[in-house]
Amino acid sequence: MKKLVLIMVFVLLMALFIAFNYLLWDRESKINENRNLGNTIAANSANMDAQSRDIKRLENDINQYLSDISKLEKEGERLSQKNQQLENDKTLEAQKTRHRIDIINILKQNADINLFEAPIKKWVDAVDAGDYGEAYRLEFDNAPLQNDRVKLEDYTSALKNNVKSIKIKEVILDKDTGKADGEIFLTATLDVRLTEKPEKDFSRFIEGLNEIKFKLDYNAILNEFFILEITE
Repeated sequence: MKKLVLIMVFVLLMALFIAFNYLLWDRESKINENRNLGNTIAANSANMDAQSRDIKRLENDINQYLSDISKLEKEGERLSQKNQQLENDKTLEAQKTRHRIDIINILKQNADINLFEAPIKKWVDAVDAGDYGEAYRLEFDNAPLQNDRVKLEDYTSALKNNVKSIKIKEVILDKDTGKADGEIFLTATLDVRLTEKPEKDFSRFIEGLNEIKFKLDYNAILNEFFILEITE
């Protein structure tokens, strides 16, 4: 009987020991779980804070982009308006140019030839009188290709050594050439007499009648026509 009691007490003690150990293990497990949960919560909280900062940064970037887009749209609008104004100005200028061309063409059809002949006569008279500096000025002062002009000394030498006299025989206004751009062209028939021994390489004029083309323009300040170009 005593042995049975001892065995029962032993079993009971063992059960209590096991239960106590289980409770200790369960408590430790719960503590670890709570610790892990706390770490997880802390990590999640840190992640949430980082994500919040990222979201805030992205929101700031988006707001900046929206502001930049708004500025670009306004600049685009301004440039579009400026471009439209330039197009309008271009159209207006083209209309004015066309109007001027039409007026010039009307003048070419109806004006007295003497109106256009004056600068040609000045140039021919200067060459004929040996005033080569004046002839040079009349021919080249308003020429578009300033860098390609012949030197004054070469110009003077060529005319002085080869042209004895030069006279206007006839001047005809070319009413069709330059019509599209309102340019003025004349054809002058010049009676040229060369010196007794003209230079072999002189080719500007031949002995007798020469047809020379003159391109003119108008100076509104001086109220006169002037030579732009002379071509043989």
